[in-house]
Amino acid sequence: AQFRLATMYELGQGTEKKPEESLKWLQTAAIAGSTRAQARLGLLLQSGSGGVSRDAMQAAGWLRIAAEKGDASAQSTLGAMHRNGDGVAKDEAQALRWLLAAAKQGLADAQFQAAEMYKSGDGTRSNRIEAFAWFLLASEQGHVQSRSFVSEIRSDMTGEELRSAMERLRALRAEVKPKPPVKL
Repeated sequence: AQFRLATMYELGQGTEKKPEESLKWLQTAAIAGSTRAQARLGLLLQSGSGGVSRDAMQAAGWLRIAAEKGDASAQSTLGAMHRNGDGVAKDEAQALRWLLAAAKQGLADAQFQAAEMYKSGDGTRSNRIEAFAWFLLASEQGHVQSRSFVSEIRSDMTGEELRSAMERLRALRAEVKPKPPVKL
């Protein structure tokens, strides 16, 4: 109920928009243990939006709590923060861990970022087959940037590599759950 009230004040649903009131209820819900509120508060602190001053370190704390509870948006954002050293130590292995957790829940942008890391070997050994499979999966969900990487990598792959990548893609399709639209 507290998270819903925070959302109503944030979006002006049934009331006028009141960012301060929204933030008050969001913090109350986050402290009370609402995963959605913890993730939302972390995202607001990370971006410095919604009437909240940017505080990447505090954002990382809330995002980690929500990420550990399985919130895909928190996992993806925390992964990107570790990848860039934003509010946390730069740690590409941790970045890949969190991005893969979100990617396996169907977040196309996390799939794209994980694919980039496999392509470049950041946080892991470079793996063109794994990168190609994740780029393909993200592009199937409409991730535009992934499409150009699919074309680029495909042109350099041998027939055997392409067969292996397609086999990996089939395994990923069985493992990954497409992400439903977020309800506020």
